[in-house]
Amino acid sequence: MASRRSRKPSFRAKILKYLAGGVAAAKKRFDRKTGRFLAEGGGWAVTMQDVILPLALLYTADDPANRLRGKKELLTLASRGGDALRDWQYPDGQVEFIKPDGSRWGPTYMPWTMYHWVEAYALLRDHLDPKRRRRWEKGLRLAFEGSAAQQRRNTRIHNIPTWHAMALVRAGQVFGVDDWKELGAEKCLAAARHQHPDGYWPEGSGPTGSYNRVYVHALGLYHRFTGDEAVLDCLGRAIDFHLHFTYPDGSMVETVDGRVKYHDRVGMTGLPGFGVTPEGRGLAHFLVDRALEHSPEGALSPHLASTWQYVPEGSEKAPPQSRRSYAAAYPQKGRRAFVRRRGPWFICLSGYLTPPRERETHAGNRWIMDRAQHVSIWHEKAGLVVGGGNSKNDPDRSTFVVWSGNRCTHVADSAELSTTKKGDVITLRYGRAACKVRVKVLGPSRIELAFSASAPARSSVTAAFGMPFKTGWTLKDSEGQAPSKVDPLRTSGEAWGEKNRPPRWFETDAYRVEVPAGSAVAWPVYPFNPYAIDGAAPPSEATARVSARLKPGRGEQRFIVRMKP
Repeated sequence: MASRRSRKPSFRAKILKYLAGGVAAAKKRFDRKTGRFLAEGGGWAVTMQDVILPLALLYTADDPANRLRGKKELLTLASRGGDALRDWQYPDGQVEFIKPDGSRWGPTYMPWTMYHWVEAYALLRDHLDPKRRRRWEKGLRLAFEGSAAQQRRNTRIHNIPTWHAMALVRAGQVFGVDDWKELGAEKCLAAARHQHPDGYWPEGSGPTGSYNRVYVHALGLYHRFTGDEAVLDCLGRAIDFHLHFTYPDGSMVETVDGRVKYHDRVGMTGLPGFGVTPEGRGLAHFLVDRALEHSPEGALSPHLASTWQYVPEGSEKAPPQSRRSYAAAYPQKGRRAFVRRRGPWFICLSGYLTPPRERETHAGNRWIMDRAQHVSIWHEKAGLVVGGGNSKNDPDRSTFVVWSGNRCTHVADSAELSTTKKGDVITLRYGRAACKVRVKVLGPSRIELAFSASAPARSSVTAAFGMPFKTGWTLKDSEGQAPSKVDPLRTSGEAWGEKNRPPRWFETDAYRVEVPAGSAVAWPVYPFNPYAIDGAAPPSEATARVSARLKPGRGEQRFIVRMKP
């Protein structure tokens, strides 16, 4: 008798599998004395308690794919985790925001944790003992009353108030407070109207892909809570934006992001908003599949838990990331950026800039980076090969640096994108200097970057790109220097003078880079990190700086990256 063909697990079943896989790690991090889920090394932040939502979901979800339903251990973990939140509250419902490194950022109504806590309460209230239920309810009411008071005074459109607004709608439903629902709806609709026509919410005069997905997540949940179709158009535009700026491994394209650096992880924020169209559901399913590939052990993601709760199954359209070849300017009218997938390669050229008239406004804002890095290249064998993300007041993390006398310029005034037979080109203007980057795929294992410039006499132009070496790689070069191990705390570098004869190259475990005369490589170059009090970036954000001095008007300086077998 022929065996029955096994059915592939559904999108929602995959989410449950991913969440269930994270329980073991959460148990190891759980501190029985305080009810806190601690970081490695013992640090803690209030947002680390957000795992109580996926724990509550796994305890209650009535689904054949959920093998943990009714496990008392999950109820204990979630209950103690919620108790720790209540213990940490001030009398007005705020919590002190500390980070695992011990830095203190002051009292706040922490929006992410408040939402995940109220959803956990809604799932568990019939399973909590009366005393705990009353205590949780008092803490939640205090927090949301305080949040509502703040939002009535606040007129700013931003990702944090938008999340507060969505959470107020849900808390209003849970506790029967119409005023919270009305206020939250008003703020959510204001955020939807504020969206840029390109499909993002401006922060720092342009997109921030990671935080854009915070808006998408919040407005997607708002739509599911209320059925309000007024947010569907903006969600459709946002889906189109993220279909363009997602690497084939599911990580986010950092090149167009005005704040967040490159990370190879697959983010789970935004999926409830993606769930409103077939294209978005296809992207959401693609991201969950990539997350399972990247972390097969899973994790207790609160964002995935709310996705399971509020994204129904429906028809899907496969995202472009599943194809081996495509190219697109974004948006079609305006051409602010360009992406190309060709075989194992993915290229992004970003023309998103901070207009000169707005730079002074952003100069003192730690959260807004200079949009000065305009090229990223990804390969399926090594992940990100060129790029890394924007920094602040940092010429070493920019694509071009132009010196005119004593004046240094590393932020472009304008950008123009074009596609030619010789490759994809971005032309950037820095005052009177016009600088070009051309990128051309030469084959499955080779890609060319070429830089050129036209500038006034007595100007000096340097072209550069970042390469995120991995710790432990061996670094070699054509000059016969002793091979060295890549270490984020150890500097290394090499310069190839004009008189050195070709071929000139350096190589890592993953690729060899052929470099022109007058070029140099230096490791490590760290960006400014707004999330640390002292601005120090973690080792994962370090890149090598590969650079070359350009001779304006005298041809291109070409680099060729060859992937190793």
